[in-house]
Amino acid sequence: MTIKILKEIVSADGSIIKTYMLDELGEVLSFSDAYEALNLIALLNKNADSKTTYSLSSTTNKDEH
Repeated sequence: MTIKILKEIVSADGSIIKTYMLDELGEVLSFSDAYEALNLIALLNKNADSKTTYSLSSTTNKDEH
């Protein structure tokens, strides 16, 4: 299972823009530990403005057993 952080921004026209957080190399930031991801999400949401939220997004790879 791959855990990612989804960033949602409410734009000026009211539409919602969704994007995944990126790492320093411009690749999607992923975690194997949900606890670590949730801690970062809590910090990001605490410091975000009212139009930005962060949430947990997980996917299951077909190759993983």
